[in-house]
Amino acid sequence: MAKEKKQYLQLKIELEDTKPLVWRRLVVPADFRLNQLHAAIQIAFGWQNKHLYVFIPEYDDQVLYTLAALPNWEGEQTLASEASLQYLIEQENLEYIYDMNAQWTHFIHLEEMLVADQLNNEPAPFCVTGRGANEREDSDNRTDTARVPFNKAKINTALQAAFPTENAMPRQYETVNTDAADLTEETSILSDDGEPPLAEEWTEDKIDAVMHALVQLPEADTRLFEELSQDLMFREVPAEIEQYAVVQLLAKRLLLFRVDASPYEFVENRLRAAELVTGLINNDIRSEPFLDSDQRSALIDQVEELVSHERNDVRPASTGQQTGLESALELLLAVIAYKEYNAKRAQDLDQTLLKMLDNLTAPFAGHEADMLAILYYRLLETRKVTARKMIGQLENITKKVGYHAVINGGGAPLLDVQQTAWAQALTVLDVMLMHYPKSTTVLDYVDGVVTKRLGID
Repeated sequence: MAKEKKQYLQLKIELEDTKPLVWRRLVVPADFRLNQLHAAIQIAFGWQNKHLYVFIPEYDDQVLYTLAALPNWEGEQTLASEASLQYLIEQENLEYIYDMNAQWTHFIHLEEMLVADQLNNEPAPFCVTGRGANEREDSDNRTDTARVPFNKAKINTALQAAFPTENAMPRQYETVNTDAADLTEETSILSDDGEPPLAEEWTEDKIDAVMHALVQLPEADTRLFEELSQDLMFREVPAEIEQYAVVQLLAKRLLLFRVDASPYEFVENRLRAAELVTGLINNDIRSEPFLDSDQRSALIDQVEELVSHERNDVRPASTGQQTGLESALELLLAVIAYKEYNAKRAQDLDQTLLKMLDNLTAPFAGHEADMLAILYYRLLETRKVTARKMIGQLENITKKVGYHAVINGGGAPLLDVQQTAWAQALTVLDVMLMHYPKSTTVLDYVDGVVTKRLGID
């Protein structure tokens, strides 16, 4: 009997409430315990292991996996050192919350199972890739600029030092690097009934005040908006109020607020609206749904319209984070998870993207190319579009932007803005598809276009 090959888990870990999104893709042994994953996450995100942490299953927030028993928690709890990562992550996504004061929430998703032959001799655990700078320890400012940039090589060096063997448990992560008083404060955050203390109740009047502030930016006071954004992240807004917020955002078309005006004038209004909508979509998908099918379809319609019209030629100084187009594509990536984003919509995606490319006035300034590649990758992965139809879409866009004329013509003239943008997206998609074995026909097409552009025989 052939010896069973050792298995590994490829995880995508996203740090919620960060813009642009901070994330890491890690490969860890399948027999990892949650305390070992805690150590790997600490290293990958640059944390200093100074605070408590908990793991929570996505759909059961009354179950905790912890470093040590929490005395005030009335729900079920298990030590992280006794919990099997593979058993849990194969059933549902996990959340890893670090620092009970700041509540840095990491969303953990299993992308695929691997065997040793697929690791390219990399010693596990290791970081495959990632985006976004490390957040600073004990900083509650999500837009802090004094952050350490993502560095895959340094992360992997630290992981190899901490895990000299695959199943090691780094001793420095078996406890917390702080004093007892700090830990007592963190454990006390969980109230006697097992729930975090409730914030001031959200009402329709408060939501109306937020909508008014969105229209008045940049002069408006943003504190109420920021309160709503944070409470959405921690799911502290009642479902009926979340639904009311979506209805108001749609009715007032705040995602598209003055989108055809001067690009420098109203982009912050749309970015703020998009931030709220992203939080609402995540809650509608990941917790108890509160939107009906018609509301989801209307939301998808406005997101597609935003992608078609949004600008990418300005990165507002007041936000310092995303271009308008980055934000629009992030929303599109969110709504494709809805069942209402069906095969018919997916088949028309190329028309939306052609309008987007036609509207470009400057090269991509952020992660737009990555987002476009991930968009097509997810549609293929979820089978919302067939390989044949995807090739048809990609070929249609390639021809319409004049990319074939460049790669088939003599010499190598400079690409214009649209051609350059599409070339970047195809290049990223080419790399991504190399790791998706079911996409050989799409990979062959994309690889052919990309290699011709680069002059590779």
